Amino acid sequence: MDETREYRYFSVEELPRPKGRKTNQYYIKNTRSGDCLGEIAWYAPWRQFCFFPVVFTKTIWSPDCLRDIEDAIKWAEQHRKEADGA
Repeated sequence: MDETREYRYFSVEELPRPKGRKTNQYYIKNTRSGDCLGEIAWYAPWRQFCFFPVVFTKTIWSPDCLRDIEDAIKWAEQHRKEADGA
């Protein structure tokens, strides 16, 4: 189930789940340039989804953008719950 969620400055695209992986990953893409800004993925040590910004790209995040990232993480968490049948 590949889905996309649109925000003002970026979109979130669900990536196909690799074999053996228990959770999905989500690609964060700049809506203007199409550049990868990072990804949302499960971080096992913290047992939650987290945002992983791309290291080689300098990005600037406003409070509104950070709220949108938070919303996208909540969206990823909801997908996980639905997949688990909760």
